Amino acid sequence: MTMRRVLMMTAALGVACAPLLTAAPQATADSAAPGAVSHGATAAANASAQNIYPDVRDPSLAANNRTAATVSVWSRNILLHIDDPDDMAWAEISNGSPTDETWLDRSYDGGQTWSTGSKLGDTTIPSGDTEWRTMMYNIDNPSAGQVGVIRACGKAGDRTDTVCTPWLSTPTVVQNIYPDGRDPSLAANDRLAATVSVWSRNIALHFDDPDDMAWASISNGSPGDETWLDRSYDGGQTWSTGSKLGDTTIPTADTQWRTMMYNIDSPLTEQVGVVRACGKAGDRTDTVCTPWLRSTTHASDSRSAAATALAQQWNPRTGNWSSNPNYDWKDAIALTSLVDYMQESGDSTYSYIIRQVYLHNVLNDGSQVLANFTNTFMDDTGWWGMAWLHAYDYTKNSTYLQIAEADANYMAGYWDTGTCGGGVWWNTSEQQKNSITNELYLELNAALHNHLSGDTTYLPRANAEWSWFSSTGLINSQNLVNDGLDLSNCQNDHDTATWTYNQGVVVDGLAQLSKATGNTTLLTQASKIASAATSLLATNGILTEPSTGSQNCGSDDWTAFKGIFMQNLQAYASDANDSSFQSFMANQKAAIVADDTDGDGQSGYFWSGPLNNIGYGCQVAALDAINAAG
Repeated sequence: MTMRRVLMMTAALGVACAPLLTAAPQATADSAAPGAVSHGATAAANASAQNIYPDVRDPSLAANNRTAATVSVWSRNILLHIDDPDDMAWAEISNGSPTDETWLDRSYDGGQTWSTGSKLGDTTIPSGDTEWRTMMYNIDNPSAGQVGVIRACGKAGDRTDTVCTPWLSTPTVVQNIYPDGRDPSLAANDRLAATVSVWSRNIALHFDDPDDMAWASISNGSPGDETWLDRSYDGGQTWSTGSKLGDTTIPTADTQWRTMMYNIDSPLTEQVGVVRACGKAGDRTDTVCTPWLRSTTHASDSRSAAATALAQQWNPRTGNWSSNPNYDWKDAIALTSLVDYMQESGDSTYSYIIRQVYLHNVLNDGSQVLANFTNTFMDDTGWWGMAWLHAYDYTKNSTYLQIAEADANYMAGYWDTGTCGGGVWWNTSEQQKNSITNELYLELNAALHNHLSGDTTYLPRANAEWSWFSSTGLINSQNLVNDGLDLSNCQNDHDTATWTYNQGVVVDGLAQLSKATGNTTLLTQASKIASAATSLLATNGILTEPSTGSQNCGSDDWTAFKGIFMQNLQAYASDANDSSFQSFMANQKAAIVADDTDGDGQSGYFWSGPLNNIGYGCQVAALDAINAAG
């Protein structure tokens, strides 16, 4: 069984999307995530724990639903459910009668005592029902350094007999098909992925690809020589929880040895991993390691490898790629990139990330960190609107379409004719009107019109936007779009760079508007901009940004711009049936794969090389470009 199948089985256990705020519609479940039991309970007062979320969270917001244990009493079934990615659990009672009772117990000493965690969420089946459930409670309490176990208990309302499941926790041992620590003699195959040497010792990294496991070996050595694996869940940036796995030394009278096998991925906690083999001579301090690599489980070609690399950089504990707790705009384009990959490739491995990004924005009370993913910046809101529209196209979950509509409506509130005759303000302080905000407004409204029959709202907005945008001079004499307006004269400011993403978003916006109106002259304008960008913003045929300042792939916004251009160029080419850019898109992919990708599928800022650093901004750009080429 591959990791993909394990993840799909986990998703199939069920979690419904949470309700939006009152201004938005009730959520529905994705096709891969049917709803959980539709009953709740009032929490009992007790000592609380805080992990990702505080205690007392509705199970309908669970990232996943693993039925970890069941027990019966007087025909009633008591079930313990665990939401592994969120480290939470809830109890359920079924096949029962009104007044039947269920609750959770939580212990921080392995189940020896639970006086401060007794009867959490204690609840009874109400009149007219046969099943009920508690709210969710944390298993661990990291802020207090407490590692917990939990159990579900229950009883029939008219009986004294109480039963409980065993004490359980989220997995401490990673398990995919097999748990960690499997003997390499049982491997389905042995692929030698990398070797490195130190003091004549050879350190090798072996993969058992069908089982998504790996092991390290040391040869040409002496007794006391050491080898181990490191495992990382963020592309090799950190590995504190996966350090020195299987650490072992060559025994007396031998010259070679190996570790046991360890999993690369952790499906239950939705973590995508990389591993490396390390080692040292017993009488020396010098340590060497192979590069960070992974199995071919999700890296059968450059496109799937790039997508897997992006999934590695997503944090299941926060629900986003960035370190911004309120979601960064690059989280929106990362989600879009991954959704487009799944849409184009047919690989649904990472569909759970869509659900998780949505759910992590929902608080315990059902409100949202960012209501409908809107915030004070209109361009950020536009990126999220497009992300959820892409998610809708892939999942057909109407909630996501409704978020996209809410985002477009929010942006429309900042359309203003008093300054420069029109345009959407960049942010709520209304101090700047720039290109990208208005391009996104054009693209999102035109695209929504094309999704909604009988629309009379979004097309007029898109037409008004293009009428205004085309009159401002933001498109310069080279057919490139500059970044913003000089509000003193309402003309192109010509002071800022012609960023690649400014060329891409308007190209697809025009294609969407042409599709909505049948006006083919819009495609002519889009083609001029695309042609200018692919010639004037390329060096030796490879797309570059007009500025080559800092290239921090995790924090610098412009590291993702080229991918946005490529994603929108491909969308335009498809909508306009324009094949003239196919060779350009193919050349970008070829350069990235040959000169800007490591063995883990991670790519950097310069597509023509060298590979300078990695991070999710650069990875989004690479995946968009590779995906655009097919």
